[in-house]
Amino acid sequence: MRRRTQDRPSGSFERGAAALLAVFWLLVGLVCLMSIDIGSVFWQRRELQRIADMAALAGAQDTATSCAAAIASAVGNARSNGFEAALPVDATCGSWDLRRPVAGSDPVRHYYPGDESLRNAVRVQVGRTVPYFFAVQWGTSGRAVSAEATAARQPARAALAIRTTTATVDTAQAAWLDPLVGGQLGGQLGGRLALGVAGWQGLANADLGLLSYLDQLALDLGVAAGDYEQVLKTQATAGQLIGAAATVLERNGAAASAALRTLQATVAPSASPLRLGDVLRVQTGTPASALDTRLQLSAVVQAIAQLANSRSGAAIEVPLATVPGIGSVVARVRVVEPPQLSAVGNPQVARQEAPGYNGPGAIRVRTAQVRTLIAINLPGLSGIAGLVNAVSGLLAPVTGLLNGVLNLRLSEILCLNCTQSRVVLVPDNPLRLHLNLDVGPAEAWVTDFDCNEPASRTLAVRARTAVAQLRIGQMSAADEAAAMSSAAVPTVGPMPLMDVETANCTLLNLCGAWSKYSRTGLKADLAIAANETAYAYSLPAGIGVAFTASDTEPYRFATRSVVAGLTGSLDGLQLQTYQYSATQPNRFGALIGTATQLVSAASTAVKAVVDLLLAPVLTGAGGLETLLLKGLGVDLGATQVQARLSCSRDADLVY
Repeated sequence: MRRRTQDRPSGSFERGAAALLAVFWLLVGLVCLMSIDIGSVFWQRRELQRIADMAALAGAQDTATSCAAAIASAVGNARSNGFEAALPVDATCGSWDLRRPVAGSDPVRHYYPGDESLRNAVRVQVGRTVPYFFAVQWGTSGRAVSAEATAARQPARAALAIRTTTATVDTAQAAWLDPLVGGQLGGQLGGRLALGVAGWQGLANADLGLLSYLDQLALDLGVAAGDYEQVLKTQATAGQLIGAAATVLERNGAAASAALRTLQATVAPSASPLRLGDVLRVQTGTPASALDTRLQLSAVVQAIAQLANSRSGAAIEVPLATVPGIGSVVARVRVVEPPQLSAVGNPQVARQEAPGYNGPGAIRVRTAQVRTLIAINLPGLSGIAGLVNAVSGLLAPVTGLLNGVLNLRLSEILCLNCTQSRVVLVPDNPLRLHLNLDVGPAEAWVTDFDCNEPASRTLAVRARTAVAQLRIGQMSAADEAAAMSSAAVPTVGPMPLMDVETANCTLLNLCGAWSKYSRTGLKADLAIAANETAYAYSLPAGIGVAFTASDTEPYRFATRSVVAGLTGSLDGLQLQTYQYSATQPNRFGALIGTATQLVSAASTAVKAVVDLLLAPVLTGAGGLETLLLKGLGVDLGATQVQARLSCSRDADLVY
C-alpha cells in the first residue's frame, strides 16, 4: 500500500522571506539613521577645527601688540565664525619656541602658555555637545566634541654682514690676493694662483643666494634636503664648499663660476676638513624663508680661504707693493680665527641674548683675527731720505748736553785725561726691522628691533671694533716663530736709532779713537684700545636684498688708525738706551748712557721716524693696513657693517 504524503503550503515560505527582508531593511534603516548622527559629529568636529584654526591665526597676528589684544582677537574671530556666545573660548597667549621642546609632549610641542619671552603664539580650544537625533546612548543625549589649534606669528628675519672687500679690484690688490688666497687654500697650484684683476673683480661683482647654496651643499654632502642646521655642522673640504658655489652659479649662467673652479683646483687634497657653520651663523629654528638672502661672492670665497688657513696654522708669505724709500716688503700672515661673513635669525631671539651676544640665538658677525709679521731689510738709517734731517734736530742738543752741561769744555776743566763724546746716526747696513701686528676681531651683534610698523622698522646693532697690538723693533729667529703661533707672546728688542761714541782726550786736545759706548733704540709694544658703539638702522633693506659694496646704508664703526695711535700718543713708544760694555771705564758713563732720554727734542725725532719709516709700510698705498688687512676683512680705519630686516604680521598654524 503506497504511503500518501502531505503537501506544505507555499505561502509559509513567502511569509518567512518577507520577515527576513523586513529585518534586513530595518537594520539598514537604523544604520542609515545612525550614520546621520555620526556624520553630524564628524562635521561638527571639522567645523570646530575650522573655528579654532581661524581664531588662533587671528590672535597670533596681534601678539606683536599685546597678549590681551591677541586673546581678544582670537575670541572675537571665533564668535564671528559662528561659535556660540554661550560657550567659552579657551584662548591663551604665549611663546612658540623651536629651541625649547615641552618635556613629555607627544607629539613634541614647543608652546609655552603665559610665557612672554617671545610672545608670538596663541592657542585656542573650543568645544560643544552635538545632539543625537536617532542614536541612543545610555545616560546622554549627545556627544562632546572639541578642537584645538596653535598658531605662531611669522618671526621677523634679520641678517648682518661685515663687508670684506672693496667695490673694485686693481692690479696691486690682485697681485697680493692671488698668493694670499692661494696660500690659504693650500697652494695645490704651487702657490701660483693667477685669477688676476678680471677674476677677482668678477667675484666682487657677483652674489650668491644662500638658500640655493645650502641646498646644493646638502646634495653634495649627502645631507637630507632642508636640514640646514645639519648642513652647517657637516664637515667638508674647502674644495667642496667652493665647488657647491660654482655649481649654483653655473646653473644660473654666471660668469664668475670659472674663477671659482680655478680656486677649487687650488685646494690641496690633504687639506683639513671644515664646517661652513664656523663662518656662517644661522640661528636654531630659523625658517627657510629667512635664508633667502644673498651674499657677496668674494666675501664667501675669502671666508672659506681664511677658515682653511686657521685650521692649517700656516703662515702665508705675501709681497706688499714696493714702498718708496724703503724697497719691497714681504709680510707673513696667519689667520688665527676665521671671520663670520654673515648671520641670520630672528631678532626677537637675538634681543634676549644681547647682553651675552655670543649665545646660540645671537645674530653676530666678526672680522678675522689675524697675526702679521713684516721683516724689512732696510738700508742704513742714514740712507733713508729725510730721516737724517729729522734726527739732526736731536743731535745738537744731545751733544751740547753731553759736552756742555756735563762740563766737557776743556777750557773750563783742568784734567789730564778727559772724555769727549759724540752722537751718530746708526750706520748699520742693512738694518733689519720687524713689525708684528696682532689684530683682534671687530664684531657686531643685534641688540634690538622694532617691527610694530613695518613701514618704520628699525634694527639696533652694537659693535666692538678691533684691538690691535703693535710691536716694532727687532726680533730674534725664535721670536719670529713665536709671532706666528699661539703658544707664546713674542718679545721685541729696540730698533737701533743712534749711538753715543766716546774718545779719551788729553789736555792738548789730543783724542784717541772713537769707540761705541751706548746705543739708543726705538721700540713699541702698543695696545690700541677697544671702542664700543651703538647704531640703529632705519628702514634697512629686506632679507632678500644682496649684500653689496654699493649698499645704501652701511655703517662704519670707527677705530683708531695704527699710525695715528703711534704718532698721536707716544705712550707706547720707548726710547731705550743700553751700553755696549757695562765694564767700560767712564766717569760720565751713566749720564751719557741716559742723556738721550732727557732731551725733549727726542719726541720730535721719534715722530719723524714713525712718519717717514713706519707709516708707508703700515698705511701707504701698498701698505699693510691699506691693502692686506682690508683684503682679510680687517679694516683698522673702520668696520663696515651691513644690515637686513624683514618684518611680518602673518601667522602660521604650528599645531
